[in-house]
Amino acid sequence: MPFNARSGYLERADYSWSEDSVRLINTSSLLSRKKFFYVQEAGYFKTKAPYFTERANLESFLIFYTLSGFGILKYRGCDLRLKKDSTILINCMEHHYYECPKNGRWEFLWVHFNGPAALGYYNEYSRTGVAPVVLTAPHPIEEDMREIIELTKQKNAHYELLSSNRITNILTELIIAGSRDPAGEESVPPYIESVLKMIENRFTEE
Repeated sequence: MPFNARSGYLERADYSWSEDSVRLINTSSLLSRKKFFYVQEAGYFKTKAPYFTERANLESFLIFYTLSGFGILKYRGCDLRLKKDSTILINCMEHHYYECPKNGRWEFLWVHFNGPAALGYYNEYSRTGVAPVVLTAPHPIEEDMREIIELTKQKNAHYELLSSNRITNILTELIIAGSRDPAGEESVPPYIESVLKMIENRFTEE
């Protein structure tokens, strides 16, 4: 049975990925599971149709970062296109299905993780809905994802703490980049913005 799978666990998959794809399964220490974000699995996939995965009731959170091509994610009643330079976070307890489209290619980095604060971060990230966050490359999220994979592969001293730090960085970036807080700047009317800018530029005048 997969890591932290609950009753009613569902998994179906097709493993159509390249020979140079990487899948790392990690066994975390008890300290890491109690105190930090911890990696369950991580890797790099270069896929082609009919690659897909369908799951539900898995105690894990999953981050995708698309490097090239695109994938399709069916989640929370939406069909989401995971295109180049986009990142998304999902809760694997909820039913989800993702695939490489027919006649397409999808190359991506991914990390399965969990931790005491994981659900809280996810709830904040998904507060206004779940959608891919598209970031201008090169972006620190890609670097963080690659470093997590390398740390999981090498398992050097302090790798669990360093991986937790990288996961925190990614979650923080996703929450900030994907924020659509109605009390934020997006709700300020253009004429108010122009007045505020004028005041800022001329505040030294009488």
